[in-house]
Amino acid sequence: MLKEIRNHAVGQPDWPKLSSDWQKTVLLHMDASMCALAVRAAGLEAYLATPMPVHGSDPVFVADLADGWRRSLIGLARVRCYAPLANAQIIADFTGADASVCRPQISTELRLVDVVVVPPMAGWESSVDVWRVVCAALAANIPVYVLAEQAGGVSWA
Repeated sequence: MLKEIRNHAVGQPDWPKLSSDWQKTVLLHMDASMCALAVRAAGLEAYLATPMPVHGSDPVFVADLADGWRRSLIGLARVRCYAPLANAQIIADFTGADASVCRPQISTELRLVDVVVVPPMAGWESSVDVWRVVCAALAANIPVYVLAEQAGGVSWA
């Protein structure tokens, strides 16, 4: 199965295939609720896998959304959370570089976390960045929680 996951990581996201391959394990939790995450991961360190801004979208707004999800996970699920996208945007703001240049090194950063959380941000399903993080986490036996649309969290009303 690990060879398959490495092959998945180089292609385009195929969530139905990944789900059918990994759903029966204890590693992949699709449509997870914030309560399920809190029960299973409270006190753990999480990698917040969010999509990088696409061309034409406001990178600061996308980073703010990622940071909002980070704060929600800390507050609601009691999960310590690392949000590489928000950090990349902060670095980009201070250095004048593009946030995509400041992308994290997935293999290095996954060594620092216990779980990966994918919030229901717009574009996560088609994001190659999210896909690579999830595939790398599963290959490293790190649990992945893909939060359901109604998981709660960020509200911009």
